[in-house]
Amino acid sequence: MKRLLVLLALGSGCTDHHLVDLDLGKTGPNDGIPIGFHCHETDPSKPNMIGDPLFARALTNRVLSVRVDLLAVPGGVPSCRAAELSEWCQQRHCRPLSDARYRRCLETRMPGTGTTELDALRKLLTEDTLIRDAPDDLAMVRVIATAQPCSEATLDRSKLIGCAFSCPTLFDAVKGKVLLDLPTLSKRCENQVCACASDDFNSCQ
Repeated sequence: MKRLLVLLALGSGCTDHHLVDLDLGKTGPNDGIPIGFHCHETDPSKPNMIGDPLFARALTNRVLSVRVDLLAVPGGVPSCRAAELSEWCQQRHCRPLSDARYRRCLETRMPGTGTTELDALRKLLTEDTLIRDAPDDLAMVRVIATAQPCSEATLDRSKLIGCAFSCPTLFDAVKGKVLLDLPTLSKRCENQVCACASDDFNSCQ
C-alpha cells in the first residue's frame, strides 16, 4: 500500500506535465493502514489508556471521506522536523490554498454489513487521486481522512480519522516520490491528527 495517489503538477506554461508519486509511508503491521491513519482516541483523564481507534468513527457516522489539499509555506524554506515546521507555520501562517485545482475529496458511504471501516479506508487510500495543478512556490501536500461527507467543508475534530503531510516541496522540481507521514511515537496521537488537519497546520481546538 505504498503508492496511494498521484499529483499532476503543471508548469507555468501549462504544457509541462510533471507526474509526482505520493507515498503515505510505513503501514500498520496487520492491516495495511498507514501510521498517520492508525491513531487512537485520547482521554486526558486516563493518560495510561489507549482509546478506540479513530477509524471506527467512519462506521458510527456511516460515511468516510479522504481529502487531499496543498498548503502554502510562506517566508522561505523551513525544516521538515515536525516541531520546527509547526513553529514556522505558527509564525508565518501556513494555509490551505483555496483554488479548487489544489484540492480533491473522495467519499464513500458505509454499508450496514459486509464492509468494515478498515476495508473502506483502505480502498479510498489506494485510489488514484489527481490534483491537476500545483503552485510554482513551495507547498506541502496533505491527506486527511474524516467521517464526514465531502459536502461538509468544515472539518469536525470529533470526526477526524487520520492525517499525513509532506515536507515543504517545490513540486515542479521533484524527481521520484514525495513521502507523506504523521510523526508520532505512540498510537495515542489524536492531537497530532487534529493539528495536522487544522487550517493553520498548528492549532487543535
